[in-house]
Amino acid sequence: MGDYPGALADCNRTLELNPADAVALVSRSVTYRLMGDYPAALADLDRALELNKDDAGTLANRGETYRLMGDYPSALTDLNHAIELEPQQDWAHYSRGLIFLIQNHSEQAQADFSLAIQQASPLYEKNPEDWQNTFNLAIYHLAAGHIEEAEGLYRKALTHPIPAGLLREVINDLDDFLHFFPDHPQAKVIRDLLQQRLDETSSC
Repeated sequence: MGDYPGALADCNRTLELNPADAVALVSRSVTYRLMGDYPAALADLDRALELNKDDAGTLANRGETYRLMGDYPSALTDLNHAIELEPQQDWAHYSRGLIFLIQNHSEQAQADFSLAIQQASPLYEKNPEDWQNTFNLAIYHLAAGHIEEAEGLYRKALTHPIPAGLLREVINDLDDFLHFFPDHPQAKVIRDLLQQRLDETSSC
Protein backbone atom coordinates (compact mmCIF):
# COMPACT_ATOMS: atom_id res chain seq x y z
CA MET A 1 0.00 0.00 0.00
CA GLY A 2 3.03 2.27 0.22
CA ASP A 3 2.50 2.75 3.98
CA TYR A 4 6.14 2.25 4.91
CA PRO A 5 5.84 3.65 8.48
CA GLY A 6 2.99 1.21 9.14
CA ALA A 7 5.01 -1.68 7.72
CA LEU A 8 8.04 -0.74 9.81
CA ALA A 9 5.95 -0.46 12.97
CA ASP A 10 4.61 -4.00 12.53
CA CYS A 11 8.04 -5.42 11.69
CA ASN A 12 9.59 -3.63 14.66
CA ARG A 13 6.93 -4.97 17.01
CA THR A 14 7.42 -8.50 15.67
CA LEU A 15 11.17 -8.24 16.23
CA GLU A 16 10.63 -6.94 19.76
CA LEU A 17 8.70 -10.13 20.46
CA ASN A 18 11.22 -12.34 18.65
CA PRO A 19 14.56 -10.75 17.68
CA ALA A 20 15.54 -13.95 15.86
CA ASP A 21 12.59 -13.86 13.44
CA ALA A 22 14.45 -14.02 10.12
CA VAL A 23 11.25 -13.58 8.09
CA ALA A 24 10.50 -10.30 9.87
CA LEU A 25 14.07 -9.13 9.33
CA VAL A 26 13.80 -9.79 5.59
CA SER A 27 10.37 -8.13 5.44
CA ARG A 28 11.73 -5.05 7.19
CA SER A 29 14.74 -5.02 4.88
CA VAL A 30 12.45 -4.95 1.84
CA THR A 31 10.58 -2.00 3.36
CA TYR A 32 13.83 -0.15 3.97
CA ARG A 33 14.94 -0.93 0.42
CA LEU A 34 11.72 0.48 -1.04
CA MET A 35 12.29 3.59 1.07
CA GLY A 36 15.80 3.91 -0.38
CA ASP A 37 17.49 3.25 2.98
CA TYR A 38 19.91 0.66 1.66
CA PRO A 39 22.28 0.57 4.68
CA ALA A 40 19.36 -0.26 7.00
CA ALA A 41 18.14 -2.91 4.56
CA LEU A 42 21.62 -4.39 4.40
CA ALA A 43 21.93 -4.53 8.19
CA ASP A 44 18.70 -6.53 8.49
CA LEU A 45 19.75 -8.93 5.73
CA ASP A 46 23.15 -9.43 7.35
CA ARG A 47 21.40 -10.33 10.62
CA ALA A 48 18.98 -12.68 8.82
CA LEU A 49 21.91 -14.47 7.17
CA GLU A 50 23.62 -14.83 10.55
CA LEU A 51 20.53 -16.80 11.56
CA ASN A 52 20.42 -18.82 8.33
CA LYS A 53 23.52 -18.36 6.20
CA ASP A 54 22.32 -20.52 3.30
CA ASP A 55 18.85 -19.10 2.75
CA ALA A 56 18.75 -18.53 -1.01
CA GLY A 57 15.94 -15.97 -0.90
CA THR A 58 17.73 -13.82 1.67
CA LEU A 59 20.97 -14.03 -0.29
CA ALA A 60 19.14 -12.92 -3.44
CA ASN A 61 17.56 -10.04 -1.53
CA ARG A 62 20.95 -8.92 -0.26
CA GLY A 63 22.38 -9.26 -3.75
CA GLU A 64 19.64 -7.01 -5.10
CA THR A 65 20.31 -4.49 -2.32
CA TYR A 66 24.02 -4.45 -3.15
CA ARG A 67 23.11 -3.94 -6.81
CA LEU A 68 21.01 -0.91 -5.96
CA MET A 69 23.92 0.43 -3.89
CA GLY A 70 26.24 0.03 -6.89
CA ASP A 71 28.38 -2.62 -5.17
CA TYR A 72 28.34 -5.04 -8.09
CA PRO A 73 31.07 -7.43 -6.88
CA SER A 74 29.21 -8.06 -3.60
CA ALA A 75 25.92 -8.31 -5.49
CA LEU A 76 27.31 -10.94 -7.85
CA THR A 77 28.79 -12.93 -4.96
CA ASP A 78 25.40 -13.15 -3.23
CA LEU A 79 23.39 -13.78 -6.39
CA ASN A 80 25.81 -16.47 -7.55
CA HIS A 81 25.51 -18.20 -4.17
CA ALA A 82 21.72 -17.91 -4.21
CA ILE A 83 21.53 -19.42 -7.69
CA GLU A 84 23.91 -22.23 -6.71
CA LEU A 85 21.59 -23.09 -3.80
CA GLU A 86 18.36 -22.73 -5.80
CA PRO A 87 18.97 -22.61 -9.57
CA GLN A 88 15.26 -22.07 -10.28
CA GLN A 89 15.18 -18.55 -8.83
CA ASP A 90 14.08 -16.67 -11.94
CA TRP A 91 14.21 -13.23 -10.25
CA ALA A 92 17.79 -13.88 -9.10
CA HIS A 93 18.77 -14.65 -12.70
CA TYR A 94 17.07 -11.42 -13.81
CA SER A 95 18.82 -9.37 -11.13
CA ARG A 96 22.19 -10.86 -12.03
CA GLY A 97 21.47 -10.28 -15.71
CA LEU A 98 20.89 -6.59 -14.99
CA ILE A 99 24.34 -6.34 -13.44
CA PHE A 100 25.90 -7.95 -16.50
CA LEU A 101 23.91 -5.58 -18.73
CA ILE A 102 25.05 -2.57 -16.71
CA GLN A 103 28.63 -3.80 -17.09
CA ASN A 104 28.16 -4.28 -20.86
CA HIS A 105 28.56 -8.07 -20.62
CA SER A 106 25.76 -8.63 -23.12
CA GLU A 107 26.18 -12.37 -23.67
CA GLN A 108 26.11 -13.15 -19.95
CA ALA A 109 23.14 -10.83 -19.47
CA GLN A 110 21.17 -12.50 -22.25
CA ALA A 111 21.99 -15.94 -20.83
CA ASP A 112 20.53 -14.96 -17.47
CA PHE A 113 17.47 -13.29 -18.98
CA SER A 114 16.86 -16.39 -21.09
CA LEU A 115 17.01 -18.60 -17.99
CA ALA A 116 14.61 -16.31 -16.15
CA ILE A 117 12.19 -16.45 -19.10
CA GLN A 118 12.49 -20.24 -19.34
CA GLN A 119 11.71 -20.61 -15.64
CA ALA A 120 8.75 -18.20 -15.55
CA SER A 121 7.14 -19.26 -18.86
CA PRO A 122 5.71 -22.65 -17.76
CA LEU A 123 3.86 -21.05 -14.85
CA TYR A 124 2.50 -18.39 -17.21
CA GLU A 125 1.28 -21.06 -19.60
CA LYS A 126 -0.34 -22.92 -16.70
CA ASN A 127 -1.86 -19.84 -15.05
CA PRO A 128 -1.59 -16.52 -16.90
CA GLU A 129 -3.60 -14.90 -14.10
CA ASP A 130 -0.78 -15.39 -11.63
CA TRP A 131 -0.14 -11.68 -12.03
CA GLN A 132 3.12 -11.55 -10.09
CA ASN A 133 4.67 -14.16 -12.37
CA THR A 134 3.15 -12.55 -15.47
CA PHE A 135 4.60 -9.13 -14.67
CA ASN A 136 7.95 -10.71 -13.80
CA LEU A 137 7.98 -12.51 -17.13
CA ALA A 138 7.15 -9.22 -18.86
CA ILE A 139 10.13 -7.39 -17.36
CA TYR A 140 12.42 -10.32 -18.20
CA HIS A 141 11.40 -9.96 -21.84
CA LEU A 142 11.80 -6.18 -21.62
CA ALA A 143 15.35 -6.50 -20.28
CA ALA A 144 16.18 -9.07 -22.95
CA GLY A 145 15.05 -6.68 -25.67
CA HIS A 146 11.94 -8.68 -26.61
CA ILE A 147 9.82 -5.55 -26.80
CA GLU A 148 6.79 -7.01 -28.56
CA GLU A 149 6.53 -9.89 -26.07
CA ALA A 150 6.96 -7.57 -23.10
CA GLU A 151 4.36 -5.04 -24.25
CA GLY A 152 1.94 -7.85 -25.05
CA LEU A 153 2.21 -9.29 -21.55
CA TYR A 154 1.79 -5.93 -19.83
CA ARG A 155 -1.13 -4.84 -21.99
CA LYS A 156 -2.92 -8.18 -21.76
CA ALA A 157 -2.59 -8.17 -17.97
CA LEU A 158 -4.05 -4.67 -17.82
CA THR A 159 -7.24 -5.87 -19.48
CA HIS A 160 -7.95 -7.43 -16.07
CA PRO A 161 -8.44 -5.81 -12.66
CA ILE A 162 -5.02 -5.75 -10.97
CA PRO A 163 -4.65 -5.03 -7.23
CA ALA A 164 -3.21 -1.58 -6.50
CA GLY A 165 -0.50 -3.05 -4.28
CA LEU A 166 0.80 -5.24 -7.07
CA LEU A 167 0.71 -2.32 -9.51
CA ARG A 168 2.92 -0.37 -7.10
CA GLU A 169 5.38 -3.28 -6.96
CA VAL A 170 5.51 -3.54 -10.75
CA ILE A 171 6.06 0.21 -11.08
CA ASN A 172 8.87 -0.02 -8.51
CA ASP A 173 10.49 -2.76 -10.61
CA LEU A 174 10.32 -0.55 -13.70
CA ASP A 175 11.67 2.42 -11.74
CA ASP A 176 14.60 0.23 -10.73
CA PHE A 177 15.18 -0.73 -14.38
CA LEU A 178 14.89 2.89 -15.52
CA HIS A 179 17.34 3.99 -12.83
CA PHE A 180 20.04 2.11 -14.72
CA PHE A 181 18.63 2.56 -18.23
CA PRO A 182 16.85 5.95 -18.10
CA ASP A 183 16.64 6.35 -21.87
CA HIS A 184 14.81 3.07 -22.51
CA PRO A 185 11.73 4.32 -24.44
CA GLN A 186 9.52 1.25 -24.09
CA ALA A 187 10.11 0.99 -20.34
CA LYS A 188 9.01 4.63 -19.97
CA VAL A 189 5.84 4.04 -22.00
CA ILE A 190 4.93 0.92 -20.02
CA ARG A 191 5.67 2.61 -16.70
CA ASP A 192 3.37 5.51 -17.62
CA LEU A 193 0.65 3.06 -18.64
CA LEU A 194 0.86 1.28 -15.29
CA GLN A 195 0.90 4.55 -13.37
CA GLN A 196 -2.24 5.65 -15.21
CA ARG A 197 -3.98 2.40 -14.21
CA LEU A 198 -2.82 2.83 -10.60
CA ASP A 199 -4.15 6.39 -10.51
CA GLU A 200 -7.48 5.19 -11.88
CA THR A 201 -7.61 2.33 -9.37
CA SER A 202 -6.75 4.61 -6.44
CA SER A 203 -9.40 7.15 -7.38
CA CYS A 204 -12.22 4.58 -7.40
